[in-house]
Amino acid sequence: VDYEISLNNGANLISFWGLPEDVSVGNIMSSIGTSVSGIIGQGQAASQIAPGTWVGSLSEITRTRGYWALMVNSDNLSILDATPTESSQVFELNNGANLISFPYEGSSTITNALPDDAESAFNGIIGQGQAASQIAPGTWVGSLGSLQGTKGYWALLNTSASFSFIEPSGSMRSSESAYSTSYEFIQSMEQAFYFVEDIEGAEYGDWILAYHNDELVGSRQWNGSYTDIPAMGYDGSLETSGFCKTGDIPTFYLVKDYSGEHIELNGDISGWDSNGMYSIESLTQVVVPETVSLSTAYPNPFNPETTLDYNVMSSGMVELSIFDINGRLVSTLWSGDLLAGSYSANWDASNQPSGLYIAKLKSGNTIQTTKLVLLK
Repeated sequence: VDYEISLNNGANLISFWGLPEDVSVGNIMSSIGTSVSGIIGQGQAASQIAPGTWVGSLSEITRTRGYWALMVNSDNLSILDATPTESSQVFELNNGANLISFPYEGSSTITNALPDDAESAFNGIIGQGQAASQIAPGTWVGSLGSLQGTKGYWALLNTSASFSFIEPSGSMRSSESAYSTSYEFIQSMEQAFYFVEDIEGAEYGDWILAYHNDELVGSRQWNGSYTDIPAMGYDGSLETSGFCKTGDIPTFYLVKDYSGEHIELNGDISGWDSNGMYSIESLTQVVVPETVSLSTAYPNPFNPETTLDYNVMSSGMVELSIFDINGRLVSTLWSGDLLAGSYSANWDASNQPSGLYIAKLKSGNTIQTTKLVLLK
């Protein structure tokens, strides 16, 4: 068989449901040339130091393992003349974390993919930006609902297990995405997940954001009890230098869908660790006395200028900034001390593309936000 794996710029957690006779790293990765810089497996790695020249302890790709493919450009990896994995393929997993494949072309729900006697050995499964936790025998919660060929997974076991996956009936493709479309974050090879049972004031459609060092490290749309919030960690790359490290506690915000308001949340939050899966009974809103207030922009939608009115209730340091929908700073309209009073600021977005933006007014512990829609 021939098939392709679509790879994004950055870290991609993948596996192979069929392999050719030559399973060397150089041959498997040959179709994407220098778009890939390295491959990392469980305790092994390979680096492409020159076109087609690979070095490191990882020399061959295997059917039962998952891999992080580190891409410098987006590309499609072509696997040609491959032999599909047989349904009798045995997986030998150890107690703890195992980086594995799902060995079939199609997809299957977790409980349908695992034999009953093996399923009980699983505490959870972590994919790329997604996770599932088994909270009772055969009951899985979280954003990861199914396993899919070409995807890699960290299987977290409470005991060793030997089994074969149950072959899916059909070859349907999973429609799940590892990325949010509203608040995108950089995917790291180091990740943890916080399963939250209840959030004060959260409604379906709201977003839960995870921050560390003022950097967005994860996001998930609220879908009720046991929503899993990802939190990315530092994996050695420059892009993740400000992300979570062992013991760090991320800060969570509730973003109201209808207004874009960011509300800080508080609760019993465990310290971060790679491949960690943590339960949070509840997150409550942090109530802080307001020192500033931000009015709705006018006009809104706008092109290319809009005006923001705001009030300062007590003198102090005030910042008014514009961010794009991915949380990147676009413009700072004011940063400095202000006396109590009413103010306005104009934003000229002539050099920005059409889309949704967030204006954020901050003073002390008070943060006010409003949505801006630029239509050109």
